Amino acid sequence: MLYSDRNWQLLRALATGIRLIAPHQLARWWGVPVANAKRSLRELVNSGFLVETAIRARKLPPLTEPILQWKPGDHQPNFGAISYQAKERNRGLAPVMMAAYTPTNQTLSQFAVRRHAKLKSSQATHELGLTEAYLFAVKRWPRLTRKCWRGENLYANERAHGEKVEDAHLVHPTKLHVMLAIEYAGTYHKSRFEALHEALKHNPYWIM
Repeated sequence: MLYSDRNWQLLRALATGIRLIAPHQLARWWGVPVANAKRSLRELVNSGFLVETAIRARKLPPLTEPILQWKPGDHQPNFGAISYQAKERNRGLAPVMMAAYTPTNQTLSQFAVRRHAKLKSSQATHELGLTEAYLFAVKRWPRLTRKCWRGENLYANERAHGEKVEDAHLVHPTKLHVMLAIEYAGTYHKSRFEALHEALKHNPYWIM
């Protein structure tokens, strides 16, 4: 059904937490064949809730664990090792053309979210990676993730100019403080992870 709970959860995630999703990712989330996921996505496109776009990106494997789980009081992370892991895990995965789905302005307005910035082609793999991080979290903590996950588009404009902004975080549902900050690691140099640590070190965080 078009207005099913799982469709609503998908649209909410795309409006408030992630920027895009590929059919193979939705199939894994819902536990259905890819063909069924494609059909559901096309129905949402035809109803004006989603836009289909062609992207060139790496088809990333599911995440099985964070590269780093850190909280205040822990030892200083080994940023060189984190950088190496992030670069090595997807080595050999060549970019391919694939369909991806993003929310329309109609969908964003339903969730009182301002228009997303235009997706750059260079960001496609990273955004698929963030979706993998979301799927990891929603599998681990289904209710908490659906209720508390916030993408950076909801809070980036609240940060100081030049301040590092994490990709997403989990916010306490009543006290509204950040429970866990989340960054999907691209092929970053260790200096990028050092800067992220300085920005995030007052809260627990994961590097995915």
